Order: sequence, then C-alpha cells, then structure tokens
Amino acid sequence: DRYLAVHQALMATDALDEADVDQILARNGASPAAARGRQHSDEQRAYLADVHKLAEDLGIQGTPPFAVGA
Repeated sequence: DRYLAVHQALMATDALDEADVDQILARNGASPAAARGRQHSDEQRAYLADVHKLAEDLGIQGTPPFAVGA
C-alpha cells in the first residue's frame, strides 16, 4: 500500500524539505506533481474545511503537527 509506505517514510525522517518529500513520493511510486496538484485542488480544500468544521464542532483544538520545511 503506497499510502502506508509514504506515511512511514515521512514519519521516519526528522527534518523534511520539499525535495525530501518528492523523493519519498517517487521512491514509493507516487507522482510528486500529481500529489501537489491534488493538495491544492478544490476537492481537497473542501475536505479540509469539512474536517476543520468537525473538529470545531467536537471541541478539538489541535492535531499532531507535521511540518515540512519548518
């Protein structure tokens, strides 16, 4: 499963930049360009807005952070 492999690789890396993410995606058979396109799609923005609303409704004030390039 590509999702699990990518997730595990991202979580196993201490500090990531865009190039690291691209390498992990490519190494696991995912297209970095396609992932970036989906990341900024209207569908993804709507999904994130829905999840944010649900978190607000449930009183959840945070999630485990994952920062790239920070």
